[in-house]
Amino acid sequence: MHHERTVLKSEEGVEAGADLWTTCYTARELGLLCDRAGLVIDAIWSVEPGRYERQAPTIESPELLVVGAKAARL
Repeated sequence: MHHERTVLKSEEGVEAGADLWTTCYTARELGLLCDRAGLVIDAIWSVEPGRYERQAPTIESPELLVVGAKAARL
């Protein structure tokens, strides 16, 4: 988990402090979390912001994209 403090500015120029919390997951961990939440995963791809190509998951990628759907109820 990563924590950083930043300043946000409104359209009027008013500044306000904010905490940003980022959690990083491996493709395996993300898959397990999705499964636990009842999602059926079609794919997990490594992507870059604005470039959503179908790339195998790596730890070098800045983002992971999960493609799936909510599991059907029986």
